[in-house]
Amino acid sequence: MAAERSVKSPIWLVLLFHSFVTGVYVFMRVEEYQRLSALAAQNKIFPGYDRMGERYKYLTQINMYIQLGFFAMATIGDVAQLLRAPRALVCGLQKIVDVVFATLAFPLSEFIVCIFWPIYIYDRELIFPTKLDEHLPFYVNYLDHLFIGVWVMIEMLLVRHKYPSVKVGMAVTAAFGATYTSIVFYIAHYGGFWVYPFMTVMSPVVRGVFFVAMFSLVFAIFYAGRKLNALVWGSTSSPDSASTKQKQKQSLRRKKVH
Repeated sequence: MAAERSVKSPIWLVLLFHSFVTGVYVFMRVEEYQRLSALAAQNKIFPGYDRMGERYKYLTQINMYIQLGFFAMATIGDVAQLLRAPRALVCGLQKIVDVVFATLAFPLSEFIVCIFWPIYIYDRELIFPTKLDEHLPFYVNYLDHLFIGVWVMIEMLLVRHKYPSVKVGMAVTAAFGATYTSIVFYIAHYGGFWVYPFMTVMSPVVRGVFFVAMFSLVFAIFYAGRKLNALVWGSTSSPDSASTKQKQKQSLRRKKVH
């Protein structure tokens, strides 16, 4: 087990980082809303882009709002600490921030980075058509699909987070993944199109294998994040209930022996 890190990042530095990233996400939401709304009206993106949820059915867009919410909450928590708000409020905010970071913000961002760029390199028309370059600034693609992973990695190194147990963490991540997968299949069935064009060329078997692989990848990223957090900050994870019960049983046995 890694030794616990004794030096914490200065609160002013953490607040500066959280505020900056929150500002970036607000700017991107406004920028993309204005530009993509015009493109959607002209049907210049993907087939079905302007139907059944419009941009909000895409994981990248959903993740951007999750990131915005996470960094905004983190900023509020920083301000609460600086203003010496009631401990219950500060701790409550921190617990929410910790869970969101561990189960959604970190896994989803790194998952999108891992999935988007290989497909983009193979055939960008399947995921981010060339025609978008005529209407979107070059930095949009990088902020949406690359820097999302950079921000959460800096967060991991800058801020100490208490991870939930593996069971709880994976349950939250799995619930989100199952919900989103259901939405994708719902749109395919009732809307007549796949949210992502590359799924159109997949056979049902390949598509099933693809989703199993995607779930496996996001679980692996969650677990890797948990391990990295422990490596950087020491033991900051909630113990699994099973291991806790086992330790309690062993403790009782020792007491009986003595």
